[in-house]
Amino acid sequence: MIAVTLDNPRHYKLANDSGADLIEIRTDLYPNVNIPNLIAKCSKPVILTIKSPQTILLDYIDLPNVKYVDIDYRLKSLIKDFHTMRSKRVQLIISFHDYKETPAWSDLEDRLTQ
Repeated sequence: MIAVTLDNPRHYKLANDSGADLIEIRTDLYPNVNIPNLIAKCSKPVILTIKSPQTILLDYIDLPNVKYVDIDYRLKSLIKDFHTMRSKRVQLIISFHDYKETPAWSDLEDRLTQ
């Protein structure tokens, strides 16, 4: 699968017309945008990326276009909330980002077991 990240909410038409299979919407990039309305404008399945612990998952989990929720591995309370909701339609992606280097495999395994 190929995903395109919606870097500007006004570019949703470009994302819809792209050859991508999914559209990624990062909630941290659009603090003043109505995310449910933006998701509704997407004609492709959406990966909703959450990087803030203040995000209320219930506001988004039931939106029809949301197929994946990407939660930073450090947001353990949101990951727990997702599992509590037991959505069968939406799949969870737990992500880790290190912008300085590629960590050793053993370091990644350690992080997963935390």
